[in-house]
Amino acid sequence: MELVDRYVLEVRRHLPRDIRDDVAREIGSSIDDAIDARIKESGGSPEDAAVAVLKEFGPPKEIAGSYLSPGLCLIGSHLYRSYLRTLKIAIIGAYAIMIAFILTYLISGNVGPELLFKAILSATGRFPFRALVIFGVITAVFALVERFGSPRTKKEDEWDPKTLPPIADSRKVKRASLIVHCFILAGLLLLFNFAWQWITVINNYGGQWIIVPIAGNGFHRMLIWLDFYLILVLALNIIVLRSNTWHTAARIFRLALTVILGIIIYRLAMTPDLLGLSPEWLEGGGIPPEYPALFQSTVFPIVQRMFKIALLAGIIPIAIKTVLQVKDLLRSR
Repeated sequence: MELVDRYVLEVRRHLPRDIRDDVAREIGSSIDDAIDARIKESGGSPEDAAVAVLKEFGPPKEIAGSYLSPGLCLIGSHLYRSYLRTLKIAIIGAYAIMIAFILTYLISGNVGPELLFKAILSATGRFPFRALVIFGVITAVFALVERFGSPRTKKEDEWDPKTLPPIADSRKVKRASLIVHCFILAGLLLLFNFAWQWITVINNYGGQWIIVPIAGNGFHRMLIWLDFYLILVLALNIIVLRSNTWHTAARIFRLALTVILGIIIYRLAMTPDLLGLSPEWLEGGGIPPEYPALFQSTVFPIVQRMFKIALLAGIIPIAIKTVLQVKDLLRSR
């Protein structure tokens, strides 16, 4: 029964990983037996019997707390999810700071491989210690709140089983979103391969409109990898639309494509002539005679540096997306 499944899932969310499966099976079996007994005793629909039984069992937080020994539990079930959420946010924030530190070396200019390696080694070497400090501080704070916080006085009658959150199905396909995504991918394939000259920036300098090309020689060298990625994603979307489910193989393939996308974006950021801003273009690109020196020495390096920063910053949400997809796969096993 869906309502019972939602209740058991909510209890699981408030329990440590090492006991949640056993407790979930025990609670689910007890609830099913209680529902069958209530139907035999007083009749009524299974839905009404489930609501009545779940009210008797009480809120999921209280049920989860009954499986934790107060003397041995450092953080109670009512704070456990908030504790984990705070811990994840803090550690991800520290990781983002480490990535930002590495990016500053990547975009700082002429940084030799030795200096870059030392910077990466220094940042990654300090991260475990910082994560351990974050873990200790946050755990201590929540333990103090658990120990000295105000008691909970919520009445059982105030809780309604029908307010339980729905079960999120990671295998469910959002067809409209996937169809739109397919059209976008097809449009990018056409644009990159047959209309790349349209990828430009138009600006006005001294009363004259200048068309600045974006796709340089480096872009054309990387085009085969962009096409490879876009075609694979398009094929995956079509397969998922036909099967109407995100089965395990499709989600593993999606994870691999996310990793490939991160690698491609990094390679794009490290490509020196990705943008079509070259001395050859200055000679025949329509720039007024008084502007080439200024463009070549000041404007173009700034534009290239900003574009590189934007691409490298895009790796951060891709890394977060990769972690979430891994968690989704592990949760569904």
